[in-house]
Amino acid sequence: VLFPECELTVLTNILTSVTLAAIPAARAVGRLRKLSLNHALALSRLDTEHRLLKQSQEQLQLERAHLRTILDSEPECIKLVSREGNLIDMNPAGLAMVEFDSLDEIRGCRVSGLVDPEFRDQFEALHARACTGDSGTLQYTITGRHGTRRCLDTRVAPLRDSRGIITAAVAVTRDVTAQVRAESALRESELRFRELFQHAPFATILLDPTTFRILDANRLAQSLLGYSLSEFQQLTIRDLDPAAVFGVPVEKGQGA
Repeated sequence: VLFPECELTVLTNILTSVTLAAIPAARAVGRLRKLSLNHALALSRLDTEHRLLKQSQEQLQLERAHLRTILDSEPECIKLVSREGNLIDMNPAGLAMVEFDSLDEIRGCRVSGLVDPEFRDQFEALHARACTGDSGTLQYTITGRHGTRRCLDTRVAPLRDSRGIITAAVAVTRDVTAQVRAESALRESELRFRELFQHAPFATILLDPTTFRILDANRLAQSLLGYSLSEFQQLTIRDLDPAAVFGVPVEKGQGA
């Protein structure tokens, strides 16, 4: 049996046109079976690719959910800032620092506007450097929406896409208000001590309790004993004349 010359079109995911000449029926059937097999293989490949794509999407969604959970539970502020300096994302810790309840309230705002005026130029310069590929740090202050003033320490770095192009900057910020206040209080305490030490109405010397080396001496001690501070710091208490130090002679064997 011969088939007349005709054109047979088989539709799969790819349109294929096959022209059949007058050929034996058995050969035509074989070709049709081969086309059917190819069609089945193509469908199988498409199904496999679809399943792999779906698995990849599910894995990506899972990884995003994990990342979101990490960001949301992070006690430090993490924010994503566009190249133009506008806020893209911020975790709950950051929102608490600036005293906003939700990201929608400040998404898209200029981040430097959240910084106290005296630090804005430095903040914008740091962001600009990050957008050219550099990383950097800055300590600055902000005043929250409800008026709370905080001292923050931030580190900014560029964020690149899969092609290596910088698309944004990411910043990790810590609230160091308590630390800064403690350091300030310590400095003030040291200044008060220094004032009392220098203006004490009697000669005063500070010693290392282990080596007895002289660490400091106030002005009256320098005047009475005739040493400058740098000279004092080359000595131990044993190098001084006991009579001069204690105001009375000390017998041999009763050294300081």
